[in-house]
Amino acid sequence: MKELFAAALLIMLSFAVYPQAPMAVGDEVKYQCFCFGQEWVNGKVEAVSGGNVRVRFGNMDDQVITLPMSSPKLKASVAEWMADPMQKAFAAEAAPTYRKSVSQFAHFYDSQFTFIGGLVHPPEWQKAMADLAELDSLCRSRYSGVKDFQTITYVQPGNVDYRFGTWCSIAAKRNEIEPRVR
Repeated sequence: MKELFAAALLIMLSFAVYPQAPMAVGDEVKYQCFCFGQEWVNGKVEAVSGGNVRVRFGNMDDQVITLPMSSPKLKASVAEWMADPMQKAFAAEAAPTYRKSVSQFAHFYDSQFTFIGGLVHPPEWQKAMADLAELDSLCRSRYSGVKDFQTITYVQPGNVDYRFGTWCSIAAKRNEIEPRVR
């Protein structure tokens, strides 16, 4: 009985650490390459052979890679992977617009988040504050109650990405955080 319980626990933990949905040609994925100034970049599955997938992450000849399907450097797209409908909508609509401004304030909201550098010029301050005001408005209306992703694979230590509930808290406290950012 103990062996059966241990085996079941091991299987559950292996899926919790590296859960992976089956991938097919044409699927959108995330690839960890630390390229294009980002840790994770968008890619598209070009081929699936055995347990490997070929992923194109750019338009140059050398911007393609073949990895095992279970590789921790490869993840199914956020829009198709364990996100509730509000998280999917937020990731598609709000995240691309407000990510930079949120990232610039995140460290001063909570020191666990990586410091990415401060804003230097007045137009940058004005844009960041305007972005956060817009985000706060969205968080109080359309995205009221949006939550952080709770999965290990997308929520990386030190990174505010996919912590959409935290984004809304940062936006709501922008005026309080701003003096520390300056």
